[in-house]
Amino acid sequence: MPRSLAEIEAFLYAQADRLYAERTPEERIMCERLGAGHFTGDWRCQYPMILLGVRGKVHGVVFDFYHPQAKLALELDGKHHKKGPDARRDRAALFNGIKTLRHQNTSIHNDLASVLAEITETVKERLNA
Repeated sequence: MPRSLAEIEAFLYAQADRLYAERTPEERIMCERLGAGHFTGDWRCQYPMILLGVRGKVHGVVFDFYHPQAKLALELDGKHHKKGPDARRDRAALFNGIKTLRHQNTSIHNDLASVLAEITETVKERLNA
């Protein structure tokens, strides 16, 4: 496991590249919808970041999607997501001023319009705050 910030950063970028190459169908749909600045600004897919936790612990994360101006992360949760680690990660993000929206993969297929509406509203709120 990496120990220095430079090692953590290199590890995260390699992980982000792998995750981007192995995107789920739902992540591919959202990359198309959010990409190229056509939807509420500048979104990044599989975005690596180093966060400082509440107790000073360093957290290396790769957000599924990240909007840097709004400091908003979007996570699509499939079968592999675990509530405990996700909750710790969300707390670390919030401690760093980043709000996390979570949606199940099934909502991308069953109710994409509602997901996009929530994202739009949240981006507007955060940019106007």
